[in-house]
Amino acid sequence: MNERLKIAKNLLKDNGVIFVSIDDNEHAYLRVLMDEIFGEENFVCNFVWQKKNEGSASDSKFIKNLVEYVLMYAKNIDELSTNDELIDTELGNYKYEDEYINERGKFLLKQLDGASLTWGQSLDYPITYEGETYYAGGSKSKWERRMKGEHAEKDWRWRWSKKSVEWGIKNNFLVFKNGKVYSKQYQYVNNKNEKINRTKKFSNLILNMHNSIGTQEQKDIFGTKVFDHPKPTNLIKFLINLIPEKNIRVLDFLPVQVQQAMQF
Repeated sequence: MNERLKIAKNLLKDNGVIFVSIDDNEHAYLRVLMDEIFGEENFVCNFVWQKKNEGSASDSKFIKNLVEYVLMYAKNIDELSTNDELIDTELGNYKYEDEYINERGKFLLKQLDGASLTWGQSLDYPITYEGETYYAGGSKSKWERRMKGEHAEKDWRWRWSKKSVEWGIKNNFLVFKNGKVYSKQYQYVNNKNEKINRTKKFSNLILNMHNSIGTQEQKDIFGTKVFDHPKPTNLIKFLINLIPEKNIRVLDFLPVQVQQAMQF
């Protein structure tokens, strides 16, 4: 394993990554080994992959083990870039609509103030709208104390600057109700009214890609079981799709323990 991983590192370009699937028995050892070869600073993620479904037989005496792990390391983490996951904005909380639905889509409401943000005086100011004044946190007296220096490192303030709030009011990106201020997060535009695809970071939890799917895929191709423990193609696609590069080389060069190494 040691020598093979060293060869793998040499094969990778500076922006390349390696994925290694491993079970509980060797996980701790492999993590130490890869830290040594690739460097702790180049560790990217320890994916938890649900290899089996709940109904699978268990070979454990005490606790049913349904997962394995996929370690991800970069050749040089400063050269690494990864994709984000597209958010399905047709579902979930995007339930409100206004006169801009054709251009902006539906929207959800996000409270414009927060108390868990690093406080800054430039972002803690009164907002006046239609004759009513709004303060971050909803209290004028507490705002006055903050202005006198009586504030925590993280305290109530707005998420938007004064200039952004003025723009938001003018362009109908803000909602004022029940003494609070909310920003509209639209499906198809950001808070500057620019077209976007909404994304989020991928999770380190890989679900619904069980090994039984890989076994069935193998039977569909060959008519019988040819290899032990085949990985489902969706797992391979998921890992490859983490990388934004399109012109890539993918090398699967180690049996059982190491499943995929990517060279760019």
